[in-house]
Amino acid sequence: MKKLKPLTIQRYKCDFCNKKTRGMKWMNYHESRCYKNPNRTCDVCSDEGTEFFHTLGSGGGVIPDSIEKDCSACTIAKEFGGKSYINEV
Repeated sequence: MKKLKPLTIQRYKCDFCNKKTRGMKWMNYHESRCYKNPNRTCDVCSDEGTEFFHTLGSGGGVIPDSIEKDCSACTIAKEFGGKSYINEV
């Protein structure tokens, strides 16, 4: 019987939340968009704070950007204490 060296797996942990993963590339992607990151970037609203939704018109055609609402990802980040791009009036 031959004794093998123990296997170790390199893992990475987010600096802002408790998420762990085995890939450094994925962890860098996650950290830049993490809801608890005070310097996060938002892919949903492109750092604008509002989401635009498409709707159907009366003739059956699509009306682009007809409904404007607060960004859902920025709303979650605001609750968790990260950076939110929603403008408070």
